[in-house]
Amino acid sequence: MEGTSFEISLARKIETRPKVLLATNDYETSNKCRGLVHSINQEEEPLLSSVQKQISFTGGFCIASPPVRGLICFHDVKEDKHYRYSIYNRATKTCRTIARIQADEKTLIETHFGYDEINDAFKLLCIKSNLENLWDPTYEVLTVGRPGEEESWRRIECKVPHTSVSHHGVFDDRGTLYYLAQCKYDDTHTKNDIMSFNVSSEEFTPIPSPDGVDLINIGNWRLVNYDKKIVLVDDKNGFAYDPNGDVYFDTWPVFEERRRILIRNWRDNTRGPAANELCDYDRFRGTTRTGELVFSPTKVTTEGSVTVIFYNTSTQTFRKSVVQLLGPGQDEDRYVDTFLDNYVHNPLPV
Repeated sequence: MEGTSFEISLARKIETRPKVLLATNDYETSNKCRGLVHSINQEEEPLLSSVQKQISFTGGFCIASPPVRGLICFHDVKEDKHYRYSIYNRATKTCRTIARIQADEKTLIETHFGYDEINDAFKLLCIKSNLENLWDPTYEVLTVGRPGEEESWRRIECKVPHTSVSHHGVFDDRGTLYYLAQCKYDDTHTKNDIMSFNVSSEEFTPIPSPDGVDLINIGNWRLVNYDKKIVLVDDKNGFAYDPNGDVYFDTWPVFEERRRILIRNWRDNTRGPAANELCDYDRFRGTTRTGELVFSPTKVTTEGSVTVIFYNTSTQTFRKSVVQLLGPGQDEDRYVDTFLDNYVHNPLPV
């Protein structure tokens, strides 16, 4: 993903603007799809200004982790059970495949993407679990090389056996990955907690879930970057509707007490279903660099569009962006992922 000095300089200027990224699959035939990555400028008007990248795959594709320093890692699964990983550079609009990893039908793979600030390198963390023996997982790391450099997966050790239960991890601006994990502390003690992974030292540290949070039996939990803090949100039970049309939801910051967020006049300013269905429609995605709250749905509408909602807690005002991702359709699997790319740095030529 290298370019001329002019291209790299231009890319750096472009990538100083934070984005909202939407990712979805568009199935063209039974075994072929297009992966779509669509970006919206968070701080510019009109919000409709955006860029769409189309990538074709045989089978489906999935974002491995939220964007890190202008790069996005995604994977698709080949028929030979190879997970094929690719890196997409938003600035240069180029994409290249990196080292694959193989798994049979009994192996579950979860992958997280981060940046090693000390060694100036991007890394992939892969957790492989055998479905017949979940408590014998292996942990492998791939350091993403420059084009032409040899890449290989290498195994690392972890003192607390665990499997990742996060669809996506969250990477903070201090070089640490966080994801939800099922941990085995001894032969009789297993628990769902938050796992942190220092991308530079490659060390794992489990973090107990906050008081009042049951990561196993109650709720549908996700990690979100809220105002530069890692917080837990409950997609199933997190929203509550007041009779006056306001909405509030709870966040649980790591190492802190629960915080309740109030949104004034939600009903009057957004298009959505009844109150008891709200958690399945618009989900909290985090905060922009200027502190706005961002909400978006989990599925594309039958018209093929997605509405992203921005809420300013200081002025109690809304902004909305309607993005046409796909054509009309009734497919129940038209899911969409939403990522905020707030901590933008100069993207490296990977």
